[in-house]
Amino acid sequence: PSDNAAVTAGRSHSFSIPKNGLLTGMWLEVNMPAHDEIAASDPVTTGDVSTNAQTEDSAGTLTLNTRDTQGFGATGLYGLIASARIETSGRIIEELDLHSILARISDLSYGERRAVEQAACMAGDARYGSTYKKCIWLPFYFNAEHPGGGDPRYAWNSLFNEPLRCVITLSDCKVLFHAATDDDAMTVSKPSQMDLLCKYHVPSDAAMDAIVNKNYGSGMLSQLVSVMRPEADFSFTSANAASTVTSTVDLKTNEAIEKIYFMATRDEDAFTAGYANALKNRAPLEIDTVELKFNNSSVFACPGEWVKHFGRVSGHGDGTDASFGNSMQYVYCLDFATIRGTGTSGIIATRELSNPQLVLGVRTAGGTKAHKIHVRYSTKAFLTTNANSGRVSLSISS
Repeated sequence: PSDNAAVTAGRSHSFSIPKNGLLTGMWLEVNMPAHDEIAASDPVTTGDVSTNAQTEDSAGTLTLNTRDTQGFGATGLYGLIASARIETSGRIIEELDLHSILARISDLSYGERRAVEQAACMAGDARYGSTYKKCIWLPFYFNAEHPGGGDPRYAWNSLFNEPLRCVITLSDCKVLFHAATDDDAMTVSKPSQMDLLCKYHVPSDAAMDAIVNKNYGSGMLSQLVSVMRPEADFSFTSANAASTVTSTVDLKTNEAIEKIYFMATRDEDAFTAGYANALKNRAPLEIDTVELKFNNSSVFACPGEWVKHFGRVSGHGDGTDASFGNSMQYVYCLDFATIRGTGTSGIIATRELSNPQLVLGVRTAGGTKAHKIHVRYSTKAFLTTNANSGRVSLSISS
């Protein structure tokens, strides 16, 4: 589907999802404008090279060694998206902001994650001198575990459920560092057109009738799905001296959570050192210490390095590409399902807990710079469909 309105930065664009079977995948195709290449050696001969992990120097400046002089920021084309949501009859099923999307990407196995990062030009290059098309993955719950399409058991039954639409709200679209503008600022690189690509699992008519009769015969169907929920961003300012700044984030959610994702960022005001600094705008920073507290009692505390490598099921997203410029290795995750198979659900009911808090020590180097901590939750909820009307609802209990 396409949105016939002109593509405008900061505007919401709505796509009606066709009724065509079991929806198992969704991507956004964007037609990108042409930008001139500012140096013959960039990026053809020198390529993307980075040797420093994400950090700040003693002057409080974000640093990364790269020989490129222009290119996309750390979040690439995902920086175009302020939010992406799927909704029906005005009810939001799931809404993803930029940091929710980064969290879902960080959960992928290494090969899939790098493919998604490359497709979205994260810390990568535009196609200079001509217009071009790019296709980026939208990791909604029904295909969050695999960018090639999800399990049909958790698909959206577009033939039976009420109509679904996807709403993409664009950011300011300042995603490209193009020094030819001579203002050391990010350049607007706005799509000229956007199309939504959908993947369906289409059984035969007899098989679809059997699915409907089996699942909806009692009048209701409840699917246990994983949906992302945000916590309000937490702001803090680094001290003048180099240090690890410890911040306490109150976890205000009442959902049943299976994972907590967290990352720290710093917005640059100006990129006086060129692309190497611009590349770090809104890129995740390294976190030195992690502590989880309930009722002011510590239940988990360890170095951030341990969480980076061992905080996930099967070692996915373990930061093995620590020198890559988008700093995805610093999207951290506490996965409560790491002890599956031992008689536990792997889910924490936060509404039963008193004063849950996340205490994070973020590595900074002073200069009284403004930082933000972004916390996102993967929550379990029942997606219930009424067999008479196809109307859906989300709740924490079936």
